[in-house]
Amino acid sequence: MKFCGAALLCAALTACAFEQPMPTQANYDNSERRGLREVAEKGDKDAQYRLGNSYCCGPEGGFWDTKEAVKWWCKAAAQGHPDAAAAVSRVGGNCDRQAAEPPRKL
Repeated sequence: MKFCGAALLCAALTACAFEQPMPTQANYDNSERRGLREVAEKGDKDAQYRLGNSYCCGPEGGFWDTKEAVKWWCKAAAQGHPDAAAAVSRVGGNCDRQAAEPPRKL
């Protein structure tokens, strides 16, 4: 799997801003992402936020998917997660117009 520079930059910004390990394939493999999604779909705001982090930031449909990241961060922000709205803002997303306007790639 190859990582693009934008994906690594977003991962580094996310890690620095929230003092978490940089999301990498090792940190967010598919089995962990499936586990996070299962909990996130039940409404857990921390799982939603972490799932958003696992997708930040790259082309839609791949391992990194900015649109999917914003989707999960918006769900977490709607429940009051303290860092989710900042994550959405950092990639130029907007929860109010999420479906109409895709976020920019870092």
